[in-house]
Amino acid sequence: MIFFVRRQNLTLPLHTSDETCAALANYAISDDIDNFRSLAIRNGRVLTKLKTVMDGNRTNLLHLCCKNNSHRVLDFLVSNKSIGLDEANGAGEAPLFVAVASKNLLCVRHLLNCYPQASLEQRGIGGKKL
Repeated sequence: MIFFVRRQNLTLPLHTSDETCAALANYAISDDIDNFRSLAIRNGRVLTKLKTVMDGNRTNLLHLCCKNNSHRVLDFLVSNKSIGLDEANGAGEAPLFVAVASKNLLCVRHLLNCYPQASLEQRGIGGKKL
């Protein structure tokens, strides 16, 4: 089943069988940390399905946060180690690359502060460099 995430004129198809995943993506895009957190944490544990929320381009929640400057949700994902920093999307772009390309300084700073070992030579699957 495919769900669609809408933000202004942007529609992202999410390949998932769970409406919760679509809601998580919506909250990630809008940086709605309260609703995101309430869905992401069940019985005191972070949902493992956070890693599976992605569109047909393999854009995951970290990529969505970095593209939309959703630094509060990004902080939650990074601090809970929900999704790896090096997860590349279909274009081979790591979340750090997406944040830099989108000129979202808050996300860039946060990623570099949380993962100081991340260098500007970090590569995604497609080999794109920052």
